[in-house]
Amino acid sequence: MGILGLLVLFQSWKVKGEGDQPLAWGVWKGRIICFLSLVVFSLLLDTLGFILSSFLFLVFLIKFVERKSWMTAVLFSLAIALASYSLFEICLQSQLPAGVMETLGLGKYL
Repeated sequence: MGILGLLVLFQSWKVKGEGDQPLAWGVWKGRIICFLSLVVFSLLLDTLGFILSSFLFLVFLIKFVERKSWMTAVLFSLAIALASYSLFEICLQSQLPAGVMETLGLGKYL
C-alpha cells in the first residue's frame, strides 16, 4: 500500500491546476497528510488491531482532512470499520490483527 501511495503521490506532481499552474499547497498538504496517516495506520495495525486502528484512521481522515463534524466522523468511521471487519473476518474468513483487543481479553469475541 505504501509503494502504491508513493506512486500516486509522485504521479500527482505531473498534474497541473487551472491554466497550467502547479497545484496549490493546500492540495499537496491534503495528499501528504493522507499518505502520512496511511503510514501511521500501517505501523499501528498490529499493536492496536484492525478495528481500533481503522476506526482512528477513518476518524482522522473524515474529521481533519474532509472537515466533517465529530458526529459524522465517529459514526461513519465506526460503521466502516465494523463493516470492513465483518467482510474480511467473517465473510472471507481471513485473520485480521486483534491487537489491544486480544490483550484485554476481547479477542475471542471478535
